[in-house]
Parts: sequence; C-alpha cells; structure tokens
Amino acid sequence: MNKKGQLGLFIGIAFFILIIAVIFLIIFINGSDTPKYRPTDNITQNKTYWNITVSSNAEIKINYILENNTYVLVRGIMFPEIKENYVLGIENNTNVSLTGYSDEYYMNKTICTILREKQDCRVNLKPKALDYTITLTNTFVIIDPKNLTIQAPILICWTERSNVANVIMNFSETPVPFELKKEIDFCYKVDKDIKNTTIFPIVVHKNEFNNIQDLLLVSIIDYEKNGYSNIGMKQAGCLV
Repeated sequence: MNKKGQLGLFIGIAFFILIIAVIFLIIFINGSDTPKYRPTDNITQNKTYWNITVSSNAEIKINYILENNTYVLVRGIMFPEIKENYVLGIENNTNVSLTGYSDEYYMNKTICTILREKQDCRVNLKPKALDYTITLTNTFVIIDPKNLTIQAPILICWTERSNVANVIMNFSETPVPFELKKEIDFCYKVDKDIKNTTIFPIVVHKNEFNNIQDLLLVSIIDYEKNGYSNIGMKQAGCLV
C-alpha cells in the first residue's frame, strides 16, 4: 500500500473513532442522574395543618369570632367550661385571633400562634359590673362594683347647679362626650379599672353669691370598644 493509501486509511479510522466518541458523549450526558431544573412555581410544598380548640374564662355563654389575617374562620356561641373544636385546620406557625364578648362581659381579643395539634386558644374576659352602685356626698364619691369590673378609662362627670362654682378631684380633666354636652358640665378621667369598692375624695366649691341648697349630680361612664355595648351612664346626686 502506498503512502496516500495509508494516510486515507488513517484519516478514516480517526474519523470513525471521533464519531464513536461523540455518540458515547451524548449517551453519557443524556443518561446522567443529575436532576433537571424545574421552575419553583411548579413545585408543591408540603404544609402542616393543625386542628385547634377555643375557650374562655366566661361563666356564661358568650359570642366569639375566630379569624386569621385575611378572613373570619368561624363565628359562634361558646358555652362555659367547654372547649369548642375547630377542625378545618390551621397552618403551622401562623397566627389566629380569638375575640369574645357578650352583654355581661367586655369585649377582648387574644392572638394565638398555632404550633401543635389540639392547641387551645383562650380569651380572658372582664365581667361587667352591671349592677354597681354610686354614693355621693359633699366630700366623696363611693363606687362599689360588686366585685366585678368597671372598665377604664372611666369618666366621672359633673352637672353643676347655680349654687356650685366647681368640683375638684385629683384626676385630669377630659372633654365631655359630644352627645352629653347638654346635660354635663365637665368630666375627670380615671385610667384604671374599678374592681373593688373605691372612695374618691371631692372638694365642692360653693358659689358665694348663692347660698341655697341644690342638687349636685355625678355621672359615671365606663369604656367599651366601638361596636360593643358598655354598661352605660349611671348617676347619683346629693344636696349641697
């Protein structure tokens, strides 16, 4: 075989080997165990959901609302000493809010972070002192909440007569509620709940140009969040 024939054979063998190498390279790449990239939008992530219970300290039935950050999960009536079940599931490590209220209890809300199955979300409520009493003399006001609660901020308001110049108390004055401006002259604000019988000293300054006796009237107004009913205004009076 001449030199040209040998060179052609050599080139043919080299080309054949190159073709085989390319084929093996393609097979190797396509047969690799390396996972292909998939857009994260198409990946379903596993989530954990817990069933929970809700409860309160109320001794009578109350209304309650259970909600998350976007919508109300359930509204219902909660009975004393009974845990209500919510079995539709709350996603792990998320917050829910439980609101409780009734005519006999002040509204309150608690936030619960759900981390386990059958976790209890509990709201504590203050019982309204619906039948509290007021005693007024020319030297003090006595408020007896009957061991229940009058919720602050509490307004102690005064209606003067012509024989009274003013009434002094050791509290900051606060604006009279707009709807009561026609029947109340001025108010003081108490910033703490009243839960026990409390005596508030007063100093009544008489009008030196009017010495007759007349009725001095005190009005007590408790506080409740908008949308819920408070005890309302209660009054007492005395001659001074």
